Amino acid sequence: MAQLVLTAPMAAVATPELVSRLERSLALFPELGDERVTVGVTASRKLDGLAYPSERLIRLNPYSRKHVPYFTIGHELTHLVQPPGLAL
Repeated sequence: MAQLVLTAPMAAVATPELVSRLERSLALFPELGDERVTVGVTASRKLDGLAYPSERLIRLNPYSRKHVPYFTIGHELTHLVQPPGLAL
């Protein structure tokens, strides 16, 4: 299973519920193998999420709602496995 790494800004604001959602979501992406997936905070509070496949990095907005939905987490993780994600 992919290894979850939180950036310092995300670690400062991540709730135990969010970390649990991230871990459960990563388990559903065996294509990522044992890769390290870094999760950070979006620079803009207007965005729910962003993905940087070449860096194995997703950014989420923990401020936009009461919680970050599984849909958003899954959507951003999908970008990591779609070309050019794993194709690089």
